[in-house]
Amino acid sequence: MRDQVLGSSRIASPIPAPLLIVGAFALAALSALMIGGGLFRAAAVVAVLPMLVVVLSLLLLRRFDATVDFLVIGLFALIIASYWVQSLTSVRIDFLIDLVLFGLSPSLFIRLFRFSRTSKYIFALIMGMISISLLGILTSLLGRSTLLAASFQFVTNLKIFILLALGVSAAWAPKTENIFWKGVKYFSIILLVHIIWQLAHPSSFLTVYPYARATEDKFGLFAHRLVGIFPHYSAMGIVCAILGLISVVRARYTDRRFWWVALIFAVGLFGSVQRAEIVLFFVLTAFFFAMATGGRGVALKASVAILIVASLLVFAIVGLSEHLEREARSWGFLESPSLYQPRQVMFWDSIELANSEFPGGTGLGTFGSAGAQKFDWSLYTRLGYGAYNWFGSGRTVLMDNYWPNLLAELGWFGLLVMLMIVGSLGIRASWGWLTARSGSEQRTRWAYAWVGVLFLIGNSVTTNSFQDPAVMLIPFLFFGVALRRERDS
Repeated sequence: MRDQVLGSSRIASPIPAPLLIVGAFALAALSALMIGGGLFRAAAVVAVLPMLVVVLSLLLLRRFDATVDFLVIGLFALIIASYWVQSLTSVRIDFLIDLVLFGLSPSLFIRLFRFSRTSKYIFALIMGMISISLLGILTSLLGRSTLLAASFQFVTNLKIFILLALGVSAAWAPKTENIFWKGVKYFSIILLVHIIWQLAHPSSFLTVYPYARATEDKFGLFAHRLVGIFPHYSAMGIVCAILGLISVVRARYTDRRFWWVALIFAVGLFGSVQRAEIVLFFVLTAFFFAMATGGRGVALKASVAILIVASLLVFAIVGLSEHLEREARSWGFLESPSLYQPRQVMFWDSIELANSEFPGGTGLGTFGSAGAQKFDWSLYTRLGYGAYNWFGSGRTVLMDNYWPNLLAELGWFGLLVMLMIVGSLGIRASWGWLTARSGSEQRTRWAYAWVGVLFLIGNSVTTNSFQDPAVMLIPFLFFGVALRRERDS
């Protein structure tokens, strides 16, 4: 029954699986270099990308679940490698991640649809995906979208569902899980070495990593923000937060040695001085410990966690009142002569655009999205963004948001649908964790999903976390694995 529902295939392939995996990643690399370098783009689209899909499809003719497991490990390694290479050379190879996922997407969506036959929740998510897709097409036809920008953004909006499909398709066998956690542990050691190096001798560190953006720490805690192997302190903060949270869960439930791993990631997070990520990490950690044991006293533990978080907030408000007031003025919540920061400007402009285009939006690929950033700046020009010094060629600040992008491009209805989808992920992870049998592996899986998904939700206020596969991979992996194991049991 399980194989019938999930469509697991045991068909033998004449090509060895390792060779297929190497071929898939090699074709993705070639595509990335061709497209990213602007060389023979037509040839890349017409020939190389379909070849990538064919290779991945041949790969998936083998034992599907095991193949996805090893691809997940490969993607995790590729994410770390892409950050490292960019920090050393300024060359971006993160194209690889998207291309591999898009090559996998036909097979993954087939699995997701089959999974929905026995999961009402997945069926509801698929309906949400279809609604968002249709709304995107409609607003693009009625709005101001260009074909290339809208098409690119349409595919980008599907990433959240592709990662979910990847999670429910993974078998996540004990061998695979062991490899993953060893990778997390070894990476924490590498990160610790780089943190010590940067603190002890920053000049030699920045000589080896000339493209790492270790800017001055505004709070004066460090001479520079810590970056580790990453090209930017923001990447350092978000990766350390996610890996730190799942390491806390593992240390609490499975392996106490991971307290040291969690501590290293917490130091990296703190050194990045990423405020939102630091707050989310400590809030989620406090609530996790309050609710981890279950049984009697849960209400009391939750109350203690709330009290601790409230005390930290009061301390922050009192101790950082001047900074918080300056931040509130920059967002326009207090009287301010003008807004000038990109995130704040785009937040208020998205509301005005949604209201002016009501009931729809401006259309896909027009505002705050990857499609707009790459292919269509016309709306930014009309809004007068040329007057801002941060509005330059290829600046990623144009997509350093998530909800304003949805609100502007899909309107209030699109925002509401996506809020329901994302909110349901948090509710489902919370329900799965709190109702799983105490001490079971399933409870641990749901705990990984809970800290990961809630972190993504909180972080989406200030970043485009639900459009970045590097950020979504681990939370959605554990969410999908936990959902599948719950269904199979």
